[in-house]
Amino acid sequence: MRLQCRLEHTLPDTVRVHDYNVKQSVALVLEAIINKHGDIAAKCVFKAASVRASLLELVCDIVKQLEPKTDGVIDIMEEIENQVSSVEKANVNVSWLQAHLEAINKTNDGKTGLLTG
Repeated sequence: MRLQCRLEHTLPDTVRVHDYNVKQSVALVLEAIINKHGDIAAKCVFKAASVRASLLELVCDIVKQLEPKTDGVIDIMEEIENQVSSVEKANVNVSWLQAHLEAINKTNDGKTGLLTG
C-alpha cells in the first residue's frame, strides 16, 4: 500500500493570500490588488504556484515603492518599468500598473497613491 500525501512547504514568514503563499510584508498589498483587479496572475505562463507567487511579490514590492511616502521614485523609474515589463511578459496582468507608471512619467510627481486612486 502506497500512501500519497502532498506537503505544502511554507516558510515561517509567509502567509496565504487567496491561492498564493507570499511574504508577510506584501500580504496586505496583494490582498488590495486582488480585491481591486482580480487574480492578476491567473493567465501567467508559469504554472508553478511558487513562481507565480514570486512574480506577485515583485509586483507588490513595486506598488510599495510607488506609494506616496516613498521618496526618490523618479530616480528608479527605469528599473521599475523594466521590472513591470518583465512581469507582463510572463502574462501577469499589470496594465493597471503600467497606466499608473505612465501617469507618474507625465506628471513627474510620485505623490499619487496607487491603491487609493
